[in-house]
Amino acid sequence: MKNIVVSRCAALCAAGLAVLVVGSVACPAHAWAWGQPAAAPSEPVAPGQPAPASTGRPIMSVANPEVELGTLLDVERTKFTIDFTNSGEGVLVITRVQPSCGCTAAAPNKTEYLPGESGVIEGEVDPRGKEGPLTKSITIFTNDPEKPTTVVSFRSMIEPLVKIEPKVLNFAKVENAVGKSMFVTLTSGSPDFKATMATMSDDRFSASVIKTEDIEIGGKPLRRSTVEVKVEKGARVGRGTATVAIRTNEPRADLMNVQVVAEVLGELEISPSPTTLGNLPAGEPFEAKITMRSRSGKAVKINGVELRRPNNLGIEVSIESAETNTFHTITIKGVAPERGGAMQGELAVLTNNPGEEEIKITFYGFVRTGTQAGSPVQSIPPGGPAQPRPAVRPVSPR
Repeated sequence: MKNIVVSRCAALCAAGLAVLVVGSVACPAHAWAWGQPAAAPSEPVAPGQPAPASTGRPIMSVANPEVELGTLLDVERTKFTIDFTNSGEGVLVITRVQPSCGCTAAAPNKTEYLPGESGVIEGEVDPRGKEGPLTKSITIFTNDPEKPTTVVSFRSMIEPLVKIEPKVLNFAKVENAVGKSMFVTLTSGSPDFKATMATMSDDRFSASVIKTEDIEIGGKPLRRSTVEVKVEKGARVGRGTATVAIRTNEPRADLMNVQVVAEVLGELEISPSPTTLGNLPAGEPFEAKITMRSRSGKAVKINGVELRRPNNLGIEVSIESAETNTFHTITIKGVAPERGGAMQGELAVLTNNPGEEEIKITFYGFVRTGTQAGSPVQSIPPGGPAQPRPAVRPVSPR
């Protein structure tokens, strides 16, 4: 292991710093474990004789409180050492060593250092999952009454062995009649690097390695593979989240994952979706209209609409279709519950369009009890932004 004031091994910290405190080579070692009584003083004491009393202040002097670990790959742990000396006149006792990242794996095997005695703290950084500049620290707790803690910081630059871009593919909205492609690149300085295979976890998508080439960035020769990810034509309608699993020939990074998100749109465009009823007076009738339009002008017949939930609002559903069956208006009528609070429901629209035999439409609103002054506040669906209010109006009882 090479020392800097720090001995390096090979890589850095994402999860934590494992720390070990040991005595200098010239000092006898003493076994010690957390929660156990402190080890005996370094100087041997004759049987029946008391240990020498500490009469002065102990001082922990660290040779380099700011350690530069340089550039590290993200696939290997890096070990380092911190040299220190008790430059005070009393016995220095290390009571605890705490990494800033919350790791509790600390196991000093020597806790007491006589005046003038030196020691070493050994640590380890794990850079997996990190990229770019990284700063960590270790706090050493001692019995120095004037300075009970000493902080040593560590800085490094983490470079991925294989850089994958982007890490998330967001297709947003894709019409299944058209489809769409996006691309992922994997770049590495490893000689002969290449991606060998790509697979998907959802059949809405497909993925394949389309090329591997030699490139140069900043004068550095690199290898880059490109993976094409597609939303296939005719893909199932609906929101989809999937994972692209990419295999490579680099043993230290043989599996790379990319998240994929898409909303696959079918022939029918629904507006508004979801349907916002807004604020409704308790016990009063309400009405809302939902439109369905054929994107390509194809005739699509609605075979029926089913109320899936709730079944206690007395909701009536009616359908009005254009002669061409390219535009439909669905009207829902009901009575708001007497009890205030959030109200949600779901319709299932049954069509003759392949792949869209059943389309689910969610509607929601908020029931107000009593009289409230001022304009009603628009309700917002869980996890979603505010939506424009549809054509919803209270209906006078007939």
